[in-house]
Amino acid sequence: MSLRGAENFFNSGEAILLEERLLRSFQSLAMTQIKIICKAASSFLSLSPSKMFLRIPILFLTFIFIASFACARQESYPFVAQVTSDTLNVRAGQSKNFEEVCQLQKGDSIIVVEKSYSWYKIKLPSQAKSFINAEYVQLLNDAQGIVTGDRVNVRAGANVNSTIIGQLVRDDKVQIFEKLDKWYRIAPTQASFGWVLEDYVSFKTNNVASYEPSKSQTTLVEKKDTVKVSSSQNQSNFISATGDLKVVEQAGVSQYQLMGDGQPTYNLSGLKLIFDNFLNYKIRVEGILSDSNTDQNHSSTIIVSKIKLLL
Repeated sequence: MSLRGAENFFNSGEAILLEERLLRSFQSLAMTQIKIICKAASSFLSLSPSKMFLRIPILFLTFIFIASFACARQESYPFVAQVTSDTLNVRAGQSKNFEEVCQLQKGDSIIVVEKSYSWYKIKLPSQAKSFINAEYVQLLNDAQGIVTGDRVNVRAGANVNSTIIGQLVRDDKVQIFEKLDKWYRIAPTQASFGWVLEDYVSFKTNNVASYEPSKSQTTLVEKKDTVKVSSSQNQSNFISATGDLKVVEQAGVSQYQLMGDGQPTYNLSGLKLIFDNFLNYKIRVEGILSDSNTDQNHSSTIIVSKIKLLL
């Protein structure tokens, strides 16, 4: 194209049409990226015809770079996202026909691990409903068990027709929230996942290590679902304690402890996945005080059945 032809083109209605098409093609980008493109296009159209011709390759490469960057950011997994709607259902599969396993609130953070069409696959929050067949769990105490089968399914409901949301293998430990007929409701495991619609969450950061549970995700289960001390158990072993959740090294092993001012320090027994969500926060725990530790030089151990964040 000659310089005269370029001048006629950019002074014509076709230039305006081209600009509109460019803006429509980038409407899915973040607002800041759209402003950059519009500013570049405006500056470009204000140049003299000779400078326009020289700047065409630079403007084209700028558009390609911004578009590639935006797509790469959204398609890089895992990443931390934030709920943008007032409430958001987490489902057992990528359709509204699947079971609802929990509900998130606006501002809650989640970890997205992949995408299928318009649905994001996420790591299940601590309050999500998860069930395992009691036949494949050997109880260690009222609040913990160990998996005895190979490739045991974790389901969204307490029946074999419920959707599979994860799998466990032999010797995996589970934290038990509720005992049902032939089923246990357990804390979500690292290998359990749910699904949310992408329209109701926004990208937050690729730094998954920065993920922290939101304040609305303070309790592990509803009160009606907490593990209850059986009538045959010594009621004096039940304990409720308050303090800061810390982790210390004991003989090369990480030990979670509840530390409170003027109160005894307790070792806590439970799932690392759950404790990590409350690390360095002030919490209240409920559970069973283990009587297996008779050494007065060591802290007593609480087998935790419930944790609550204190604000």
